[in-house]
Amino acid sequence: MHPSDPRSSSYSGRSHYYSPRRRQTAIERNAEAGDRLAVMGEALLARLRGVEPAGQASIYDRCRLGDFETLCKVGARGTVALAGAAGIADFAFLLADVAERRALDYYRLERPSYRLVTRDSPFRNFKPHRHGAVDFSPLSLVAQHAEYRVGLVGEVGEDVVAATYGAILGLSRAAIVNDDSGALDDVALTAAAQAVAAENQLFWALLASNPVLRDGHAYFSSAHANVAPAGALSPTALGNAFALLRQQTSPSGAKITMAPRFLAVGPTNEIAAREALLAITPPSGVAPVELVVEAHITDSTYYVFADPRLRPGWVAGRIGTLTVMPRPGFKFAGVELKASLDFGTGPVDPRPAVRGPGA
Repeated sequence: MHPSDPRSSSYSGRSHYYSPRRRQTAIERNAEAGDRLAVMGEALLARLRGVEPAGQASIYDRCRLGDFETLCKVGARGTVALAGAAGIADFAFLLADVAERRALDYYRLERPSYRLVTRDSPFRNFKPHRHGAVDFSPLSLVAQHAEYRVGLVGEVGEDVVAATYGAILGLSRAAIVNDDSGALDDVALTAAAQAVAAENQLFWALLASNPVLRDGHAYFSSAHANVAPAGALSPTALGNAFALLRQQTSPSGAKITMAPRFLAVGPTNEIAAREALLAITPPSGVAPVELVVEAHITDSTYYVFADPRLRPGWVAGRIGTLTVMPRPGFKFAGVELKASLDFGTGPVDPRPAVRGPGA
């Protein structure tokens, strides 16, 4: 009779392999290996940042990429629980973690033009998010012993939805063997650059499409009084656009009096924009608006925006941050890294922006 049979006299009631002691030992071993991976990650990240690793990470200061791969294979008796459930090798996990953190370094340094004219508004999930301001009736004089007049509160805003954008990047086997940490840094730089480019392109493409709002009118339309007369960009044209922006009113009829903050033009309109701004710049030398030259504006159209921090016409945001996930290469000799970003942008109020159709 087999010892594992409950009828056997040698049956202990549980398998030795799944004993609590064995499981606790495995957990501790995996936790130790996870800590070691974190320390190796700090050392590799310090190398990419061009600084000396601190603390325990200094142990791995002179390790090559191939050394990290070897340590991940033999240092913890195989793969650890951090990635074992998904069948991902520790080395791939290490590279992805370092690439993600380095990509975030580059991502935070980027200054795409859309961030100037939108308000940052994080998303919680992929459901439609209502963004916008709450309109309130103007305050009126309250005489002594008189009652306050009941005001009207109205919601002004649009639904904006986030979506996922991503790409797969690869770190070749040759780069790993040759200890090309610069290749890993290039992967991080590429991930950040592609993420920012996708955000910027999405915003300017949506702006140019002139989306229809909940009221049934296009964002830029005569109904919203935010379309300047046709004509080449000039001091007069700018004056007309500025006037439209300053004359906007709230749904309750109150004057908003927004000041222009940004003028956005395409590369072919840059000189005309600079000449127009120079003509209206006071002797103090401070231009009334900041010029934004954006390659995604491909015609003579120009846009005037109010300060989005005070009253946004458009919002943009993310769910979390840029992420990088690993996948050991099977068809690809090396490690594949998937960079992804959950991002959304959209209009929320047509009054803080004016479009000039140009010549």
